[in-house]
Amino acid sequence: MSVMTGRHVLRVSEMSRLAATSVAQAGAGRVHSVFHHCFNITRPDGAWLTVAFMPFPRTPDAIIVETCADGVDAADFYFFPDLEPSLAAEIAPERIAVPDAGIEIALDGAALFDTRRHPFPRAGRGPARATRNLDTARALIRRDGRSCDAPEFRRRAEPALAALAAAIIAGDDTATRAHCEALLGLGIGLTPSGDDILGGIAAGLFLSDEAGEQNRFLPMLLDLLRDDRRTTDVSARSLKLCADGEINDGVFEAARAILFDDEAETKRAVSSLLAIGHTSGTETARGLCLGLRLAEEIFCRRHVGGGN
Repeated sequence: MSVMTGRHVLRVSEMSRLAATSVAQAGAGRVHSVFHHCFNITRPDGAWLTVAFMPFPRTPDAIIVETCADGVDAADFYFFPDLEPSLAAEIAPERIAVPDAGIEIALDGAALFDTRRHPFPRAGRGPARATRNLDTARALIRRDGRSCDAPEFRRRAEPALAALAAAIIAGDDTATRAHCEALLGLGIGLTPSGDDILGGIAAGLFLSDEAGEQNRFLPMLLDLLRDDRRTTDVSARSLKLCADGEINDGVFEAARAILFDDEAETKRAVSSLLAIGHTSGTETARGLCLGLRLAEEIFCRRHVGGGN
């Protein structure tokens, strides 16, 4: 199709609880970044909005719009040539507008979804099943994943990741923080690969920790992120939300499948996670599998008397 010119109204399909809270406070924003299927808006108070065409993963800051504009099929923001970073955005409870790009998003009638999660109960997990599903997930990651293949990233990330896992198991907070620092901001892009791995680990530990036994990692990560200069603002925001229990659907469903479902459902959920972004889904899945494994090993050491 040709590019979209003039003024176009996009109708919202659904939005997150966090996004609804943000738009309820009318004010100004600015376009931060633009991609094929979404664009991001930041606000002076640090709030973040992701406007995305459906289908799009349910993420903590998402506003998901229908794939048409004024009756014209438009599922790619690159078809809006005037939409670019730094443009001013107007935010109100009933609408979001980027006037200089000719885009208005009508927010009335949006269905709300919540990405606030709670740890899974231990009842019904089945450690043997989870172990098999973790093996299945890791095999899928090796076969179908798109990892960051930059030599410098691999040279620095692999030893830091192995050392981080050992530090978490040992309960060594000083070493855990040091190895997290080594991974934070490592890689390229809006969410560097090291951050995606850390987000996956955080999600795995959070979702497995019904008794609150492994929660030292999460406040440590939040404290580390007080210095946002360590990584990109996008990634810092995402990690803070994850450490606070705001976890997107793709990660949540993959964790649920690994812990509770059969091999077929594990393959489906993990494959969906791998499809997110270029390498983000893969690196997040790697971290998630590690976080789930570490949580189980810590539990077994404390309550059974040995590791897996």
